[in-house]
Formats: sequence, structure tokens, C-alpha cells
Amino acid sequence: MPGRWNTCVRHDEGSVDNFLNEYLADPKRRPLLIGAAGFDPRSLIFPRKIADLAGDRTKAIALREERDDAPEELVASGNKHEQAFRDMFGSAEMIQAAIFADDLAVVGGRKFVAELNKVDLTGFSDIFLDVSSISVGVYYPVFSLLLEKSAHLGVNLHLLLASNPNSDRRAVPTYSDRIDSPHGMAFESDMIGDARPPNEGRLWLPQLRLNTNAECARIFDAVNPDDVCPILPFPSRDPRTADQIATGFAAEFDVWGVDPRSVLLASDYNPLDIYRSIIRLSQARRHVFGETQSSIVLTPMGSRATAVGMLLAAYELRLPVISSEVLGYRWEPEVLPAEDRLTHLWINGPIDTVAVVDTSEVNPQSGTQTG
Repeated sequence: MPGRWNTCVRHDEGSVDNFLNEYLADPKRRPLLIGAAGFDPRSLIFPRKIADLAGDRTKAIALREERDDAPEELVASGNKHEQAFRDMFGSAEMIQAAIFADDLAVVGGRKFVAELNKVDLTGFSDIFLDVSSISVGVYYPVFSLLLEKSAHLGVNLHLLLASNPNSDRRAVPTYSDRIDSPHGMAFESDMIGDARPPNEGRLWLPQLRLNTNAECARIFDAVNPDDVCPILPFPSRDPRTADQIATGFAAEFDVWGVDPRSVLLASDYNPLDIYRSIIRLSQARRHVFGETQSSIVLTPMGSRATAVGMLLAAYELRLPVISSEVLGYRWEPEVLPAEDRLTHLWINGPIDTVAVVDTSEVNPQSGTQTG
């Protein structure tokens, strides 16, 4: 029955700190933290918290994504954050990998997975994967690896996220012209090319962000879907964002034949919002298509919270992920300051009573939830 994470324990905002404070107070907890040492300042939020609470019991690994011709200020910021990470954890390890090969083939995700696969997970009580500043092409396959290994060993797996749509918009990407799947996220399907099963119904779910029209148009041409359900951010910190994106994609919506009723709205802060929408959509399509093959293709390109929810749905339902890897970023000046919103998801493992403060229904934008 789909919905593996429908009742996933989720903490937001202040309840994240409450959970970490109580949970990591247990001296028997031996955490493994996997985060990033990148230019995004969000890379240090959770490492600081865990270092303060359980630094002497924590093994910490930071992933450093290398891209050619990165702006000097971003490299300097990454170096600064890497040193801060090392200072927090005396035995911190760094794993560096180039995202692209010399021929611009995407190899970063595969390299990080290969290195992390060498890490001995026995002896750890919990794995914390902090995706606040790791790119989709890296943390999607890393998540898959850690979930499979933690489930086999009976180790708790937690996903941490400091989401800030404003920061996501400040990190302006330049995309590669190549269209492919993050390592391991094609799930043995072939969604690119002219060959298709007879009578297949193909649905494309692109997560849209401003000024990615050309990239989305290329992916649309490559996937060649029968229907498109764009994903727009709502609720969001700026309630106008969804309308701005829809207006910016008006020409594409016309070419793609988008029915306004088919647009999916996803919370900018709750990953489980879009996850549940995709689960429901998949169930509805199975009811309609029956034994006829029906495919759903996901393309994450916007805010991190929604991309995390798409990851959970992709992993559970084996939905192929098609995207373009980021060649590089430029960091835009901050126009409208916004606070980072913290989220903790307990992905796998036996639930400790500390994790659930209140099992009643609460505001979907904050509090502790088990649904």
C-alpha cells in the first residue's frame, strides 16, 4: 500500500530544537552526520546544533561538490564553511568530488555514493542526512544508499532540512544542456528517446522555478509526455510566487496543453505535502489505467522542501527522475531577508517516544506531526 511516509514523524521550527535536545541527550546515541561544505550558509545550521549537543559522540562527514569555473567568492565561502565544519568536529571527514567529467558527463552523484558506500555504519545508532545545501543530483542517490543500508542494519535514518525559498532563489543556477537522471534514480526505466511501450500514458510533473523556461522546454521535448501537471509553490512565504511563475510560463503552458485544474500546489516548507499529492495522483492513475502502463516522470528544480517530498515519492513508487545538472551558480544579493525554516523527518527506524511530543493535528506549517 503506497504511503510509506504518510505517518512519518515530522518536526518543524522550534520543535526541531526540542527534539534534538532531548533525543541527543541520551549518551547511548552515536550519530553519523552527513552534510555539506558548500557556499550556502545553511550548510552549517544543523552541524552547529549537533556539535553542541553530541559533538564528542558524532562522526561527521561533509560533501564538497566541485564545479569548474566557480566564482571566487563562492569558493571562498565554501572554504570558510569547510573549515568551520572541521572546527566543530575534530575528526571530521571531507569527501570531494567533481560533479562533471571532462566531457561534461554527470558523475558527481555516483562518486559520492561510491565513497559513502565504504563507510562502516555498524556501531551508529542514527544517521542524520542534512540536505540543506546539497544539490539534488547528489543527495537523491545518497539518500537511496543510506536508506537501504540503514534499513538493513536497523539504524535510524533522519533527514534534516533548513529551507528558505528566498535563499533558493538567490542561488541562481546555470544548467547543463544534458538531460539525464541522478545516479540510480531512473529505476531501470527509459524515459528519454523515441521508444515507448504501446499505449503508455506518460505524465510529467515538473517543479517550476522562475527563469528556467529553456531548461524545462528541453526536458519536455526529451520526455515527450502526454500530460503535464506543473508543481507551483503554495503556500509560500511570498503568496505571489506561484502566480509569478505561472505567468512566466504562460507560453510553455500553452504548448504543453496544461489544464489549470491540473496544476499541483506544494507547500514551500512541508515536504510531505507534495509527497502525499504524488501518492494520491499515482493511485488515481492506477485506477484509471488498470493494466495499461502508466508512467509518472518527476523533475525537481525549485525549493528544497518540495524537492525532498518528490524524492520520497520517487523512491517509494520507483518514479523516474529526469533533470539537468547544474553547471554552476551565482549568488544574488539578498533583497528580502527571510529566516530559515527547519524540518526534521524520521525516515526509517524504530520510533522513540521522545520523537512524538503531540500526535494531534497541528498547524501544517509548524509543530510536531506524525502525519
